[in-house]
Amino acid sequence: ETKITKLESKLTFLKQKVDTHASSKQAQVDENTKLQNDINSLQDHIRIISQQNEELTKELDQFVKANEDIR
Repeated sequence: ETKITKLESKLTFLKQKVDTHASSKQAQVDENTKLQNDINSLQDHIRIISQQNEELTKELDQFVKANEDIR
């Protein structure tokens, strides 16, 4: 009887530990998902800024050429 009680107590403790780890794992998965979304947003922002940079470089090149032609 005492052995069974000890085993039941140990089993309850182990179940609580498993539940705690499962909860912790879910929190980490949620955080990873949030971070991945942040990364994706930053990559989109980088893409937009890069496109704007290319357009501005073309405009600047045209301005420089026009300025040289005037001189």
